[in-house]
Amino acid sequence: MRDLKSTAAGQRWRLRLPSLRLILGIVAAAFAVMLVLQAITIAALTLVDRQRKRRSAPTAFPHSELSEVSLDGSTFQIYTYGRDLYDAMLAAIDEATDTIYMETFIWKDDEAGQEFKEHLARKAEQGVAVYAIYDVFGNLVVPREFKQFPANIHLLRYRAIH
Repeated sequence: MRDLKSTAAGQRWRLRLPSLRLILGIVAAAFAVMLVLQAITIAALTLVDRQRKRRSAPTAFPHSELSEVSLDGSTFQIYTYGRDLYDAMLAAIDEATDTIYMETFIWKDDEAGQEFKEHLARKAEQGVAVYAIYDVFGNLVVPREFKQFPANIHLLRYRAIH
């Protein structure tokens, strides 16, 4: 806003700044508009997502099963689905007769993590030498209780950062 002020030298324009109350009101209104727009966006995306799920609900997670590859007397298997890999790893643990070496970055206290821990403990009880390594940093959020292993499992808690 401009305010006309007379002086002895003549007329001059002076700029009057808006009040702090007006500025705060504008900022509060802009913030409220942003919140409303975000809520509308979230609601619209939720509705679109529900409609898509209703139209095309897959019966199973799509994945490919690849055949083994042989090279120089060794065979290799590539897995494209985690559960298939876990099942093969657990079967290999169960079939072990001498030594098991397991190394992992993250070993969570979930169903899969418990399953691996139980299978390794069972094999260690049967006299198989079990060696396991996990990364301490990758497992900071895992409860301490889960990280307690039987004494017959040789455990290395790898600490890259000391």
